Amino acid sequence: MTRLHGVNVAMCTPFTHTDQRLDEGRLYSHIDYLIDAGVHGIVMNSGTGEFAYMDDAEALAIAAKGAAHIA
Repeated sequence: MTRLHGVNVAMCTPFTHTDQRLDEGRLYSHIDYLIDAGVHGIVMNSGTGEFAYMDDAEALAIAAKGAAHIA
């Protein structure tokens, strides 16, 4: 098993201002920014406590979109 190393960040999940849905464009932009900055790992759905307000399906969908974008 690979051990965690380097810089691992808890990323904030961007939502739209009007209807509080995932802002996919900003999600992908923020992921790209973090990767370009040299982070080694990204933890989705965890940055500012937003996970407490998401249901399981929403959290899984956000994590899947983020992982697909990184891959």
